[in-house]
Amino acid sequence: MGVLLSFAYIMVGIALGAGADWLYWRGRFRQAGQQANAASEELRRESDGQLQAAESRLAETESALAAGSGKIAALEQELAGVRDQKQGLEAQLAAETRKLGVVQTLNGRIPTLEGILAGKEEAIAQLTAEKNALHERVAALLAEIEEEKRSLQETLYFVEGRHYLPGKVVRNLTGRTEVQN
Repeated sequence: MGVLLSFAYIMVGIALGAGADWLYWRGRFRQAGQQANAASEELRRESDGQLQAAESRLAETESALAAGSGKIAALEQELAGVRDQKQGLEAQLAAETRKLGVVQTLNGRIPTLEGILAGKEEAIAQLTAEKNALHERVAALLAEIEEEKRSLQETLYFVEGRHYLPGKVVRNLTGRTEVQN
């Protein structure tokens, strides 16, 4: 019985030791669980704060992106307008370049045309001089013809019939100073 009793004491000692150990470790596990829960709660709060900060930064970034997208769209429209203006200006430049080419071609002909004009002016001056000389000659010839007519009228005068009498005789007969036809 002694063995039994010793065995029972050993068993009771093991049971009491296991119970005490269990109570000891249960407190420790509970404390460790509470610490883990507190750390987890703290970590969750920190991660929630970080998440909210990240969401806030994301919202700011999205609003900045939306503003940037609006600016980009406005700049794209402005760029399209500038491209249209550029095309219009290039077309005007091409037209002006063509006009300039025509003007330069015409300007290249100016010295030639000035030479031709100078030649024509010289020819006109010569022809004018010839015309004036011919007018003078015509005037001289007309005066000579008039003189010849007077001279002829003074020398012969047709009287009725077939007789020609000198002009002086006819004037003396009629008493006129000039002979009339």
